[in-house]
Amino acid sequence: MRMSVLNKVRSKKNSKKNEEYDILKIITFINEKCSIGTTILQSFEMCFVGFKILQATSSGGRRRDHYDFNITVEDINTKLHHSWTVEHKGTQKKATHGDPPWKGGVQFYNGGMEKFTITEEYAKFWYDTFISSNRFREEFDISKDIPTPDYVTWRNNDAKVQGNPKTDFGVALKKNVRDKLGHNKSLIVHRNEFVPMFINLIKTTNSGILETLKVEILEIAKKTLEQKDAWLEINGNIDSDSDNDIPFTFKWTKKLTISQITSISIDEETKSDFTGKVESDLGYPIKFIIRWGKGAGFSNLRMDLK
Repeated sequence: MRMSVLNKVRSKKNSKKNEEYDILKIITFINEKCSIGTTILQSFEMCFVGFKILQATSSGGRRRDHYDFNITVEDINTKLHHSWTVEHKGTQKKATHGDPPWKGGVQFYNGGMEKFTITEEYAKFWYDTFISSNRFREEFDISKDIPTPDYVTWRNNDAKVQGNPKTDFGVALKKNVRDKLGHNKSLIVHRNEFVPMFINLIKTTNSGILETLKVEILEIAKKTLEQKDAWLEINGNIDSDSDNDIPFTFKWTKKLTISQITSISIDEETKSDFTGKVESDLGYPIKFIIRWGKGAGFSNLRMDLK
């Protein structure tokens, strides 16, 4: 069996490279009109009756773009050409019916903590619980010579950054945790202790923050979905050449829109990240997750919508 790039490195760590590989492969299939490409084109025409794809091009991978590649589409009746955006979601798992088109991917929106009021409250409570209280300093032997950053400094240089922590305290914390617990370890145990306390805090003192979250999710979901003219789900290995591979399948979905959120709830039984969901007129529930993106408790606190 020929081992593809995907089979070798299909992991969370390499998800971005895998997705880039998938997208370039799909673009090539479409433009070269090989057997797989022709099938993809025919499937598109069945989903989008009256339109056909003339060409596919890369979006350039800009972070501000909430889509993955472009297609030039022709209206069969008017012969007019239009530029559409396509969101790709892929997984090596088998396809399932009735799931949202982003089910196979990581999420359809990934936003920094500054985008949501509740993530700011999460960060403040984390800071008060573990940092200003000196719990981390004592538990992980952080030198007294290293000052405890104030909340704003910690927020802007540790919690908010996409990379590693920048404050002296944050750098020392990450190093000492891994020296004590092992390479690549993080503050998972502390996060699992913290989340139920944060849920209780919301329930008892700040339940209105969920109504604010509804408004924030609606605004962001509207803008994000508006940028996607079509969705293309890929299931299986696009390089499959053996009966041992999961069959390569795909599905087109038309543009999705959202105009109102009808309800919001949080998962009070969670054993890990803070999660919940909203119901809306989108047709699929939207799950929200507050998570750390660069090691739990160290840096890159974010909100995913999926």
